[in-house]
Amino acid sequence: MFESLKERYEKNWCRKDQLKRFVSLGAIDQEEYERITGEPLKDNIVKNQAREAEDMDQA
Repeated sequence: MFESLKERYEKNWCRKDQLKRFVSLGAIDQEEYERITGEPLKDNIVKNQAREAEDMDQA
């Protein structure tokens, strides 16, 4: 999954917000996000997105 997302990000086929969603879903981890984007990912962003995902699943 990491290599696929990295390639998509490099081709501008995937945005940072989409990568954050993959982190919140557990498809990639924080370190992999940072390796793909070159930027640190703040924990509170991931936690908020995980909550939003749970809310959407419950709706």
